[in-house]
This record gives sequence, structure tokens and C-alpha cells, in this order.
Amino acid sequence: MTYKFTRQELKNHKASEFNDGDYIQTDKYGIYIKYTSRTGIKYKTPLATSVEDLKTCRFLDCTPGAGWPYYIADFINS
Repeated sequence: MTYKFTRQELKNHKASEFNDGDYIQTDKYGIYIKYTSRTGIKYKTPLATSVEDLKTCRFLDCTPGAGWPYYIADFINS
């Protein structure tokens, strides 16, 4: 399922509220919720989630602040 939230709306949610394969679009980023890694490891939380910069169409490094914005890292890790 696809969802669209503003940055402020995203702060009211947790990634664990969504299912594997869901896509969440914010102002500048696309978030692909994944519970299963590429190697087939299944996690109880969406640890395999990836974040794409919609302007450059590139996936970001998962390091908060250096790659993912802090508010997205908080969303995924909460």
C-alpha cells in the first residue's frame, strides 16, 4: 500500500505500524518498508527498510544525519 505524509505527520507514526512492502512518501523522500533482508533474514521490526531521495532517485546510506534525515531514522527505529 502507498501512503503520503508530511514531515510532521510522519512524526506521529512508527515504521512498525506498516506492512512489508508498503511505500511511504514524504516531502523529499520515499521509504520502502521491508522486514526481510536480501539474504532472506526476517526481522520483527522493519530493519531492512530503505530510503530514497526523490530528487536524485538515489538510495541513501542508513547512517542518521549523514544519509537518512534524523526524523526518518527516528520513524524507522521506533
